[in-house]
Amino acid sequence: MKAVLFVAENLYGPRFWVPFFTQLKAETGAKVYCLAPSFAHVNDYRKYDVVDNIFAIDDVLASYGNFAGDYDDEAVGLAREFEDKYSAHLFDVIQGDRHLGRGTYYLGHHHPQSRNSKQNSFGRSIRYIHHLAERLDDLCTKNDVGTFITSGVGSDFTKVMCIIARKHGIDIRTLFSARMGQYFTWYQDEYFSHPALVDCFEKMRAAGVVANESGQKPRNNKANVAVWNKSMRHNRLGFALKQAIVFTINEVRFFLVSNIKYRDKPKFNRYLLSDRIRHLFRIPKQWKDLNRRVTPLNEIENRNYAYYALQVEPETSTTVLAPEFNNQIAIIDLISKSLPADTMFVIKEHLPAIGRRPDDFYEWLSQIPNVRLAPPAGDGPTLARNAAVVIALTGSVGVEAAGDGVPVVSFGRHNAYNVIGHVHPVENLFSVRELLRTLLRGNAHNSESVRAQYRNEGQLFLRALREVSFDIGDDILYHGDPAIPVRVETVDGLLSLLIEFSSHLAKPRKARAEARAKASAQS
Repeated sequence: MKAVLFVAENLYGPRFWVPFFTQLKAETGAKVYCLAPSFAHVNDYRKYDVVDNIFAIDDVLASYGNFAGDYDDEAVGLAREFEDKYSAHLFDVIQGDRHLGRGTYYLGHHHPQSRNSKQNSFGRSIRYIHHLAERLDDLCTKNDVGTFITSGVGSDFTKVMCIIARKHGIDIRTLFSARMGQYFTWYQDEYFSHPALVDCFEKMRAAGVVANESGQKPRNNKANVAVWNKSMRHNRLGFALKQAIVFTINEVRFFLVSNIKYRDKPKFNRYLLSDRIRHLFRIPKQWKDLNRRVTPLNEIENRNYAYYALQVEPETSTTVLAPEFNNQIAIIDLISKSLPADTMFVIKEHLPAIGRRPDDFYEWLSQIPNVRLAPPAGDGPTLARNAAVVIALTGSVGVEAAGDGVPVVSFGRHNAYNVIGHVHPVENLFSVRELLRTLLRGNAHNSESVRAQYRNEGQLFLRALREVSFDIGDDILYHGDPAIPVRVETVDGLLSLLIEFSSHLAKPRKARAEARAKASAQS
């Protein structure tokens, strides 16, 4: 039985992973190894018997500044060696990291900087990534790893680990939200690909299944929007001052602890305090600037419009999920120039992105003749539902719109929902103008009968998504309270799903039922 290697991060934490791997080991007998990016994560799991070994890589992650920064023949040779060995694009690792990829996310220009982002250089990044790959490759080879488990790729080492896993035939399983209600599923790479979902959907479509699930909707963010809107209206500047004080106190505490208690440990690459405080005060400024330029919803809802929901930069949703093309400036420019003159282009800001944008960004948007800025606290799913066409990069807006029967132009080549008939993946930028004209002119795509057909297919995709996911109900996985354990039903449901989709952990149904009964009796 090949071993399982998981990333010890804080998204779900020991409250989920400990009971999950306890049950996995009882049912499959697999060894479980922990990949710890820092000594803090080592401490999180060392006290539990479930982990067979912990591999700390904090020394590698803290070594970035030790490498030469010259882009010379040595760096070029290492880059070629990496790309040839793993059949991967090294720059995808760089752009997928908020520190190494600074400069690749123009719309996140004012994201706080760190020590690594201040001293980053192409030559240094190449040497660092090559060194990191050697460590992780050696770890996987020596320990016979068959499955790599993570909760997403938001850093250089998880991206490199996925590249190495593909090279060695190691299963990649990413546990993340299915973007529908409280459903979670296991994606099969860092791009959130899901072959089982596509297969399920295509089989149901070929069989002529009618979804009949008009009430099934993707997740909605109304509660979060309400909280953000309230905080902006009520003394946001005061909130920034309070947070600045909290940041300063925490930074002093961290400095003392790391230099006294953990002085022999590698140092974290933390965001600079001055940059974090500066970002706090940029938020109310940009919020005010944006709201001066918005168009009221009642002036939008009865118009013919294309809709685009901006995404946060830097963020996994752009730099990792769509590495081939994730330039939102280019998307806005292309779409605004390609729309028929009778169609407005409605753009809505993503609330967490406010404060990170360039200083004149909203002014630039408002000066594009056919662009209208929607209120940032407006209901995004409703704007998408009423649009003539939705423009999507990645994220949930595409599947929300497709589920409602709205045609989607998809710039993300890895989006699972690209298989839906009324979703149009962009393969050629020069084809976008004619595509938009076809979608927006005449009744070919806008009649009620056609929209009903689209809606059924979109709902069929959501049904397939439910088939390959598990509803965790009232459980909270993301950053949940450590004192509140995850329900047994959630652990069992997600484990069943993992084993079903795994090539290395698969076990006959009868043998698995017997193992589960034995584990239950022991507990």
